[in-house]
Amino acid sequence: MTNPRIKLSLRLAVALLCLFVSQSVPCSQTKESQAPSRSVVKFRLSFELRKTAAVSFSPVSKLLAVRREDGSIQILDITGGREPITLPLKIKDPFGMQWTADGLRLLVMSSKFAVLWDSRVGQMSPREKYFKLTDVMELSPDEATLLSVKTDDSIRVSFLYNEKKRVRVWDVASGQLKLELQIKGYNGQVQFSPNGKQLLTTSESEDARLWDVETGRLIAKLKPTDPGYGEGSSGLFRPDGKVVAVKSGGYGIYIWDCATGLVKSSVVDETFTKHPSLAGFSPDGRLLAIYGSSAAITDAIEMRDSETGELRSTLTAKNMRGEYEQMVWSSDSRTVVRAAGNKYEAKSWDVSTGQLKATFPMLLTFTRIPFDWGYKDRDRLAIHPTLPIVSAANDKFVRFWNSETGELMQTLGNSGSYAEWSADGKLFLTFAKDLSSASVWDVEAFSGS
Repeated sequence: MTNPRIKLSLRLAVALLCLFVSQSVPCSQTKESQAPSRSVVKFRLSFELRKTAAVSFSPVSKLLAVRREDGSIQILDITGGREPITLPLKIKDPFGMQWTADGLRLLVMSSKFAVLWDSRVGQMSPREKYFKLTDVMELSPDEATLLSVKTDDSIRVSFLYNEKKRVRVWDVASGQLKLELQIKGYNGQVQFSPNGKQLLTTSESEDARLWDVETGRLIAKLKPTDPGYGEGSSGLFRPDGKVVAVKSGGYGIYIWDCATGLVKSSVVDETFTKHPSLAGFSPDGRLLAIYGSSAAITDAIEMRDSETGELRSTLTAKNMRGEYEQMVWSSDSRTVVRAAGNKYEAKSWDVSTGQLKATFPMLLTFTRIPFDWGYKDRDRLAIHPTLPIVSAANDKFVRFWNSETGELMQTLGNSGSYAEWSADGKLFLTFAKDLSSASVWDVEAFSGS
């Protein structure tokens, strides 16, 4: 007969173990996630990616650029229609790879030069020396210029400006420097307009500025006339590039005309007691999403008209506050999915009515290493181009959710780290955590096409 004290100790140990497991096991281990409704994708083929350092996928052309640890670069057709191509170069000091918008050319960057590979003719442009060491490199949307950004955080600069970024724009065809400027203050940002003709610069210490890429001329300083908003700015272009939304200082959000540099409208919502933030434009450019906290301690996303700033709808729900948030739009701009909250989960709203449609759990785990704060694994959201399906990929698995109902549809084990839909929505690409392999999946809705 077992001693009652031993029984009690065993029960307490089991209870503590269950509590620990319930806090440690990701959402995929819950009862709900073990009963998917139907398949979203079906396995097609896989690639072995040995000694891979980085990858870059073009969802349009369905080409995958793979940079090996030895500096060589290989191009894979994920449809299996073409043999792999090895580019005739090795980069000892690799910086990055970027596909052009049409998915037909690949920009390969190092700390000393940049080169453009054209998939249509299988040739590479002459190597051009655009820059020395930089932090950021980006090809303009029109592929005419190349942006390089270098951060100076020396003691002298930190004392004067906190931080300073040196921005240069280079002509791709000639390799000549077209524009050079500086951004002072923390969190300095620079971005191309959608047509590549303008630059927007912002920082926590400076007003936003619009620049003409071709002439290097300052088009306008986007400084509001209303007093009391303090220093600092953040902003983003609308998808058509005709207006830019800028948050100035604490609360002021303004919509500026990019052609004239004049204010079109202002959005200053007094219901927000915390500083509102720009959450992005809708894909069709008609709406501007603004996130903030109201006086009732209720988080909300306001959908504003991108021309007039008028309120169109408000998205609210419980458990919206927290770090590591993500937000994705459906391609038709009718649905928004946002992941956030202390109890990390994703929520889906109807944009036009503000109605909450679905809620589903997300994975978020934190590092336990001292002085290494932050998350070590998190679901990364992506929404299908045409179907109401949201993918959530972490380092261990990928799950598919119905954005209309919150229903778990399928789970892929041993896949994760990075996953992406093709632009036509017919294929889904996943990678192993260590980039040792890539798998291609057919989307079931298109499997017969």
